[in-house]
Amino acid sequence: MRGGQASSNSIISPRRGSSVGRSAIRAKATVLKRDGRTKIDATIDAPQLDFDDLADDAGLAAARAKEARIGPRILPDTRINLEKMGLTDGTIRVSIASLLVKGGSVFKSLSGTLKLDHRVLRLPYCRSASRGASISR
Repeated sequence: MRGGQASSNSIISPRRGSSVGRSAIRAKATVLKRDGRTKIDATIDAPQLDFDDLADDAGLAAARAKEARIGPRILPDTRINLEKMGLTDGTIRVSIASLLVKGGSVFKSLSGTLKLDHRVLRLPYCRSASRGASISR
């Protein structure tokens, strides 16, 4: 394996840190090409995350309009555009130590496993800590 490259069909990245807006993110991923699809297996550690940092201007505007219509949500209704994910599937384990939510949130942290399959993102497991309590589902 040279330069993070395991073979011509896979890439393994070392854990890398970055920031986007108010969010600090560390991630490690393995990306494989299988049967014409891209398969991702990743772990994301975020000491702090603002969901708004994941959205484009149109997504932020849609979320604000929906909030004005129906009121605030427990977690922000941030639209994340998966259109360009194309032929990508995978599992992403996420751990967020501190949620940064404009207007506040009852949740302090969040962890879970995301499943992406044919542009459908599911969260089959999620654990969050609220102010003084732990919630699982």
